[in-house]
Amino acid sequence: MGPGAFLSALEFSSGTKAEIVGKPSKEFFLSSISEFDVLPEECVMIGDDANDDIQGAFNAGFQGILVKTGKYRENSEQLLSKKLLLLADNFTQAVDYLLLNN
Repeated sequence: MGPGAFLSALEFSSGTKAEIVGKPSKEFFLSSISEFDVLPEECVMIGDDANDDIQGAFNAGFQGILVKTGKYRENSEQLLSKKLLLLADNFTQAVDYLLLNN
């Protein structure tokens, strides 16, 4: 049984609707800044997954830097709803970009 069917079975048996709190949920990203005095548009997500990391962050109002490591797939950035701050070769390049442009 896959996770979707398992989740549906749990919801049915408990009579409760599950609340998804992981990426790419908007609530997940907003909860990461809730204790700070910042606006979502002032925040940048650096990630290697165009959908779960970057599009999820975009949906919460964040900016995004996609890195070409790990889960990155060639041209996946073309499916994003907003323009990236940067398509970086690695995490170090992403951080250097932020330090130089802030």
